[in-house]
Parts: sequence; structure tokens; C-alpha cells
Amino acid sequence: MNKKLLIVGIDPGTTVAFAALDLNGNIINLSSQKEFSLSSLIEKIIQIGKPVLVGCDVSPAPTFVEKFATKTGARLIDPEIDLAVEEKKILVKQFESKIENNHQRDALSSALYAYKIFSPLLEKVDRVLGKEKKEHLSARVKELLLKKEISIKAAIDIVERPSKPEVKIIKKIIQEKVYSEKDFLDLYDKLKKKEKEIILLDNLNKELKKQAEESKDKLNFLLKKIPKPSKKIKQKLSFKEKRIDFFAIELEKQKLKFQDLKKEIDKLNQFIANLNNCVLLKKLDNLGSNEFEAKNKKLNIQKNDILILKDLDIYSQKIIDFLKNKNIIILAKKASKKTKQTLPFTIIDAKNLKIEENELFALISKKEFDKIKTDQNILTKIVKEYKSERTKD
Repeated sequence: MNKKLLIVGIDPGTTVAFAALDLNGNIINLSSQKEFSLSSLIEKIIQIGKPVLVGCDVSPAPTFVEKFATKTGARLIDPEIDLAVEEKKILVKQFESKIENNHQRDALSSALYAYKIFSPLLEKVDRVLGKEKKEHLSARVKELLLKKEISIKAAIDIVERPSKPEVKIIKKIIQEKVYSEKDFLDLYDKLKKKEKEIILLDNLNKELKKQAEESKDKLNFLLKKIPKPSKKIKQKLSFKEKRIDFFAIELEKQKLKFQDLKKEIDKLNQFIANLNNCVLLKKLDNLGSNEFEAKNKKLNIQKNDILILKDLDIYSQKIIDFLKNKNIIILAKKASKKTKQTLPFTIIDAKNLKIEENELFALISKKEFDKIKTDQNILTKIVKEYKSERTKD
């Protein structure tokens, strides 16, 4: 039997208080206890249900609350600034009779704060599942949405069709955390949108074909009906012929677009299927401000990322300063010797590497990448030792 999903609020300290809510905002448990250890708290809560959100009333979140979230797999929700006393009173007003002390008040307000943030999303899920008559998927879809940043459509697809190859890969990435979840969930969302576009285009093609056939039938009917068409009829016939030509041209355009989208879908599927044996690279033309700011909205470049650049000689100092402490590795298709010596990154020549690319990402085999990375480290070490020896002389 599946456990009830919980939104947990915690107030740590000498006296530890916790509040457990269901996904409708109802109190399941509200209690406090002195010298309550983290392991004891976890044991008690998992007997009640399965935590999916854990909230606190201060920013940043206390270590105790962070550890609880990590060990239970719940998503941590902390406010941008500490919740004010008046704000807490408003949050817990309807539950005053159930509160025994200030610790419980803080714990309950923390849980209700997290619930308040996500209640619109939960209501939307109920509407979508109700419309599609898939209410039985509610708990699993909500758990996935609350823990991961993913669209409702993609969450339903992952829960409903877990045997699909791309879904298996996405679930493995989420569970093993091999790469950044957001990168691959973005890829999966893009794949689902393309599939939807194909369905819409297919329906449009059918409608255009139907209209063209109807126009052709009307034209044939008129030709049979009128042995010697007048000038006015000829004009109408000419107009009909032009419409048929127009629909035929539009149909061909849509067919071409349909084929292009299908190729893109096939490429994305192949791209995702190869992720387990490859290293993910994020693509940029250069490190100029305009290019970086435009692409980073989609790429979400973070610490320890690996970038592939078309031209490293084009860069902005502002972007270099932003990236320099993030342990970034760059594979450059073009980079001058001066640039390589100046920039504070590990820079690898990408000219002769076997790299598979799409619009925003690229793949290189783990084996090849590990080899060139090792070679680069050895070269860097030799250069440093050489410079050190020259300095001594």
C-alpha cells in the first residue's frame, strides 16, 4: 500500500517540533519533544507517511532541516527572508486550538508556508488529471512534481508509461544523479513538445488535404454542370483553381516541416539514448556577453560543467569573472595560444575529437574524454614544472 505523501515543517533546537500535513493542507500530526535526534524524528515521520516537501521558517535553512531533507529525499523549501511573527500567526490562525507551544507554532507555520507555495500547482494537477480521467495517478504525479522541476505533461508521461526507453533513461538519471537533473528534464520536455507539434502538424495536413479534395470535387461538379461557362463562372473556376494550388503548396510546406520535426525527434531520442556512455557538453559560440546571456537561460551553466565553444578568442571579462571559480572545462574549436595562457580554465583543443552535437548540447564518449583530460593534466604538470625550474635558474 502506498504511503500518504506529507508536507513536513520542522522547528529544530533543544526542543524539536514538527508538523505533518497531507497534500490538502490538513494536519496529520503536530508534536514537540526535548532532545529529539534526527534519526528518531525521521523514524517517527516515515511511520506516518512519505515526506515530499520539508519547510522551515528561517533563511538559510538550519543544518538539521537540510539533513532531514537529504536523508528522506524531500524537497527543501525555505523563505527568502525569515518569516515574521505576524506572518506565522496568520498562517496558523485556523489551527490555534491544536497548538501547545511556540515550537509547534513555528513548525506548523513552516509546513503551511511550503503548502501555500505549492497548493496552486497541486490544484492544477487535480484539474488536469480529472479532465483526462486519470485521477488514479494523482499521488505518483504529485510526488514527482513536488520533488523535481518538471512539467505536468512530462510527469504524467513518466508515471503512465515507465517502460518507454527515454522514460527509463530519465528515471535512471533522476535516481542516480549522474548529471544535472534539470539539463535532462529540459531535454525530455523539449522532446515531448516536439511530439505534440508533430501531432498538430499531422492534423493540419489532414485538414488541408480535406479542403483541397473538397475544392477539387466542387470544381469537377461545376465543370459537369455548366457545359459552356460564362465569364463570371470562369472567374470563379479560376479562383477555385488558385485555391487548390494554394492548398497544395501549403500541404507540401507542412509535409517538409513534419519531416524536419520527425528528424529532430529521432535525433533527440538517439541523443538521450547515448547519455549513459558519454559526457554532456553545453554549447556556446563564444564567451561574449550577448551569446552567454542568451544561451545560459536554457543551459543553466553551473559549477563543474564542461563547455564546447566555437571561438574562445571572443570573450567578455564579465563572463570570465562569472565562470572563473566554477571549475569549468572548455573544449575549444578555435583558441589562440595567448587566449589559452590568459584564461583561468582547463582548455582542450576540440578540433580532432569525435563529438555529436545538437542545438544546445553535445556528447563525447567518456573513454575519449577521460583520455584527453588525463593528457591535458600531464601537459599542464610538465609546463608548471618547467616554469618552476626556469625560475630557480
